[in-house]
Amino acid sequence: MKAWQLLSSPARFCKGVIALDKQGRAVDACSLAACRWCFAGALLRCYPVGLSITGIAHRLRMEIGNDIGAWSDNHGWRAVHRLLKRLNI
Repeated sequence: MKAWQLLSSPARFCKGVIALDKQGRAVDACSLAACRWCFAGALLRCYPVGLSITGIAHRLRMEIGNDIGAWSDNHGWRAVHRLLKRLNI
């Protein structure tokens, strides 16, 4: 699954924490209980640490700079989803 598919609706997006469960508690991005993710959390959930995430991180830095979390929190779900979909991440 691509990160843009994981974040298919605003209901699956969160800000300020990597991921949330159904009760709104912070959880690990890869937790089975996670049902909402921030930008970075979606990347962690969809891409294993290694070469693929390194390439993705480089592409994102070229687009939005180094602070994915701040960019995501400032721009919101729509901008995050558009960017991920455009880059097919």
